[in-house]
Amino acid sequence: MRISIAILGLLVGLAHSTPAWPGSSRLARCYADCPVELTGCRQVFVKGRLYRECVRRILSACRHTDGCGAVPPPPPTERCRDDVFCPPNRPICDATRMICQPQPPQPPQPPQPPPLWLPPGDYNVTLCADGTVTIPCQQVGMFPIRDLAKFERSISDTLSNVLSGNGAGDCALGAWEVKAAADGVNVNFSATCTDHRGNTFSESVLIGIRP
Repeated sequence: MRISIAILGLLVGLAHSTPAWPGSSRLARCYADCPVELTGCRQVFVKGRLYRECVRRILSACRHTDGCGAVPPPPPTERCRDDVFCPPNRPICDATRMICQPQPPQPPQPPQPPPLWLPPGDYNVTLCADGTVTIPCQQVGMFPIRDLAKFERSISDTLSNVLSGNGAGDCALGAWEVKAAADGVNVNFSATCTDHRGNTFSESVLIGIRP
């Protein structure tokens, strides 16, 4: 009787300590339980080491955590021969020879001049225009300038009034080109205007900003 009880206890202990689906059956169960993730590996990676690593990660998570893991993102390299991704040190695929090659060296960039800057303050602004309508250089007024990049918005209404008063109307201002000059800056830009007859013409405008 005692022997039977001991054998029964041993069998119960083995049942609790042995996984329900060991070995190859456990692997087959993972393939059955994670079809979406494994399909994701095939969609992201085609053959090659990265595909095998993707499958390994999915199966490892399934076997050890009862989860199916996640499909890793593709590397930032190009696909090449046999649809495998190029290694990081040779990320570019030569489409003619179908081999991976290093990133070509980038041409040196010319040094960029520092952005022009005016200390915050009140500045005298003059305006000249050349084109269909010629406006001799004249004083526009004094403007508080705290940010040169915002100056266009603060003065655009005044400039439109000056242009309109000299025969132009409905003016659209182009991009500004700012250059250092004397103690301040000169601003060049184009203006496309329409006169009272509906004729469209262009102006080249120069604004001088001085303390």
